[in-house]
Amino acid sequence: MVPGWKLEEVLPTIAKRGTEWILAQAKTEEPFFLYLSLTSPHTPIAPSEPFQGKSGISTYADFLIETDEVVGQVMTALDQAGVADNTLLIFTTDNGTASSARFGQLKQKGVDLRHHLKGNKGQIHDGGHRVPFAARWPGTVQPGSTCGEVICLNDFMATVADLLEVPLPDNAAEDSTSILPLLTGEAGSLPTHPMVVHHDYRGNFAIRNGKWKLVPGKEPALFDMAIDPKEQDNLARKHPEIVRRNQNWTRKLVLAVLWRNHRWATKAAGHPPINPRKCSVASGVRQTSSRALRLSLP
Repeated sequence: MVPGWKLEEVLPTIAKRGTEWILAQAKTEEPFFLYLSLTSPHTPIAPSEPFQGKSGISTYADFLIETDEVVGQVMTALDQAGVADNTLLIFTTDNGTASSARFGQLKQKGVDLRHHLKGNKGQIHDGGHRVPFAARWPGTVQPGSTCGEVICLNDFMATVADLLEVPLPDNAAEDSTSILPLLTGEAGSLPTHPMVVHHDYRGNFAIRNGKWKLVPGKEPALFDMAIDPKEQDNLARKHPEIVRRNQNWTRKLVLAVLWRNHRWATKAAGHPPINPRKCSVASGVRQTSSRALRLSLP
């Protein structure tokens, strides 16, 4: 650790520098982009001194309150700078809550973070993948509006390009879809949005296609997330056609990824590539990298 560096001071420092930068950029009258990556509520859980014990629940809850305070500081800075009406502000996170939050301890105090979902960070269940997404853009995003469309953080690139009217080349952001029509209210859904792939720390995959979530395998699991967000009722036997269609799509996706990685690897090593038409995705496909990935398909 850097000498003199205190974990409890990191989040307030990030907030201070971020808000100062907003105020400074606003004076230039030039467009700006700020990616403010908070340390909270990730581990190590280290709320600053003014927030320690503030919740009366746990240190993690204190950290959540401080997170809310930091977001409030950013919103205040935008207001003070006079640029709030022309600024799209997005608050989200990259994964579900980790077990370090101590769900049992929180629940005893009346805080049930998994009330609507199953699982937590690192697991294939939606508790590890479904996250908050809030946007403020006065005059463009309708206050209090909601949208049930499934999106991913990788959709940001196409969205920003759309917002700035910058065309993306065909080989860039292939897995990104602009959600600008959802933000503006011009559309309530994105029919052309591709399926979303979930991945857990054990290398398992799940496929989300609209309301359906499929966990492939010898005994596949299919859930209707619109009515069963806790993934308790396996509908695979009732809807074999949906299972089959999504598994076929998964095979094509995995083969495409393996083929792309193979081309990169063989090109770097100076070897001729294999013929993709002679490839097949069989049960127990494995892709070895710095992190082992596994997809079991029947």
